[in-house]
Amino acid sequence: MELVRNLWLNEANGQNFEFSPFSIDAAMGLLAAGSNGRTLQQMLEFLKSKNLDDHNSVVSRVMDSLDQNRIGTGHIGPKLRFVNGIWVDSSCTLKPSFKETASSIYEAKAEAVDFKTKVREEIN
Repeated sequence: MELVRNLWLNEANGQNFEFSPFSIDAAMGLLAAGSNGRTLQQMLEFLKSKNLDDHNSVVSRVMDSLDQNRIGTGHIGPKLRFVNGIWVDSSCTLKPSFKETASSIYEAKAEAVDFKTKVREEIN
């Protein structure tokens, strides 16, 4: 992924610098899942994916793999945890299909909230 490469080469700059390529990919995939038309095509080009189903399939397999390492396998090893979510202003309507994709594929919360109130408390 070009963004990860650029982060590594330009931001690390010989210092301790940590980031999760998978988290970046999952966040970008979540944005792509809510896109359509030219924006979706640009997101897929960025993600180097043929289509959204292919990308979602890869993310789903990784998430399933992580779940298998967490649940009932007795596997003792590294654990990866991350949180994804997307919040839009309540003046926008989220499609139920997007909310389902966010939840089932990306294990992410997708909500419309009132940005005029103390939304920070609701998000955090």
